[in-house]
Amino acid sequence: MNRGAFSSIEAAWQNVFELCSYISTIIFSHPEQFQWPCLLSVIAVYTAGVIYAVFVRRRRGHLLHLSRWMILRAREDGLQKVASSSGV
Repeated sequence: MNRGAFSSIEAAWQNVFELCSYISTIIFSHPEQFQWPCLLSVIAVYTAGVIYAVFVRRRRGHLLHLSRWMILRAREDGLQKVASSSGV
């Protein structure tokens, strides 16, 4: 049930924003006005990214698994040092 509700809401939002793109095409129909729909698109993408980052931060408590990344990086650095000192 939750999956169907989520899909329905997602499809509804997708349709709303598709209608917004059609409206912006009607409003900015001249080629010299093309920068405005482009700007609206860039703003929408960055806004979606920020909203998703806030969602992930609230859900997980962090955005990146830095501790795992730092451990892997330290291992790689250590292996490179061993390889360079042994002449491999």
